[in-house]
Amino acid sequence: MSISVSLHGCEGFAERKEIFALQPEVERCHHALHNKTGKGNDFVGWVDLPEAYDKEEFARIKQAAEKIRANSEVLIVIGIGGSYLGTRTALDFIKTPFYNEKKKDTPDIYFVGNNISSAYLNDILAILGDRDFSVNVMIYCFRQRAEAEVSGSLLFCHMISPFDGLSSNLPNLSKREP
Repeated sequence: MSISVSLHGCEGFAERKEIFALQPEVERCHHALHNKTGKGNDFVGWVDLPEAYDKEEFARIKQAAEKIRANSEVLIVIGIGGSYLGTRTALDFIKTPFYNEKKKDTPDIYFVGNNISSAYLNDILAILGDRDFSVNVMIYCFRQRAEAEVSGSLLFCHMISPFDGLSSNLPNLSKREP
């Protein structure tokens, strides 16, 4: 993949020779990033996307998405920090910040965990009403993949947890009856 940069609009802010003087540093950073030798090199897996990814995991995600679409009117995403921001940003980019207000044949998506206000959580519960919903728990600090279904008289809840290794009590908690 090649990237090109237009310097149009830089006039008045930086001279061309100043910009091109940065070329050796840009090349050094590019090399460190692609060879994974710089600081934070264990967090650069995204560099190889979309060519290198876990195709089995992607198939599981697509299968879970289809199950959510088929069984739920609402998807609740629980996450904080990057877990919240990544999901929110992806939705806003791919769809629109007003996704829930649009007519569609897919579930509405609401975010919790990023806000500890009881009024906010009560508003989410009021919006849910008696609609069927799924819960996607985005917590990357645990390393165990877990899925659990919770059934109640008025709801179907499918909890999807993208864990990958360490043990957690969350899957056991999610198996309890509501």
